[in-house]
Amino acid sequence: MKQFFRNFKKQRTVGLLNICSLSLGIMVAVIVGLWAINELSFDRFHQNRDRIYRTVLNGTLSGNPVKKVYGAKIKDIFVLLNKSFVLWVVIAFAIACPVAYFGLQKWLDGFVIQTSLSV
Repeated sequence: MKQFFRNFKKQRTVGLLNICSLSLGIMVAVIVGLWAINELSFDRFHQNRDRIYRTVLNGTLSGNPVKKVYGAKIKDIFVLLNKSFVLWVVIAFAIACPVAYFGLQKWLDGFVIQTSLSV
């Protein structure tokens, strides 16, 4: 402690900078810790709390900011996200396979040594 005060008297600017940066670091760590505790403690009172998910919608309505929070179970979210996604993946696959086959066949025709694609 004596050495701290001795160095602080000699180099006040460096000492103030160290104290401010240490207090700022502690403050940020406390804020992040409080935020994490708040996020992890959401809906802990429910019986099936491990199956609850939260969806947050941020937007504006007539220029006023709006924040809505919706809750759903994992099955509902999975079905909702995959319903249209799987359809688009199947359509894209059905279009991409023939295009890739004919594109590769045309590309392979340009080589001296010929080979064929097997389906």
